[in-house]
Amino acid sequence: MKFFENKIAAELYTYDVILSLLDIIIRITVISLVLYLTLLKVSQSFFRAFTLNLIVLFIADDVVIIATDVYYIQLLYTEIDSYIWFVFE
Repeated sequence: MKFFENKIAAELYTYDVILSLLDIIIRITVISLVLYLTLLKVSQSFFRAFTLNLIVLFIADDVVIIATDVYYIQLLYTEIDSYIWFVFE
C-alpha cells in the first residue's frame, strides 16, 4: 500500500503538473492585478504598456511549454523508432 501512495505522490509532483499549477497561479495573479489597475484608474499609456508586456510574457511562456512538449515527443519517437529497428533486426 505504501508503494502506491509514493507512486501517486511522485506523479503529483511531475514537471507537467507543477508547470500547470504555476501557470494557473500566474494567470490568476495577473488577472487580479489587471483588475486592480483598472479600478485604480491608472494612466492609459501605462496600462497599455503593462498589458502588452503581459501578452508578450504569456506568448513566451506558451512557446517554452510547446518547445518542451515537442522535445519530449521527439524523444519518444526516437525511442520507439530504435525499438522497432531492434525488433526487426
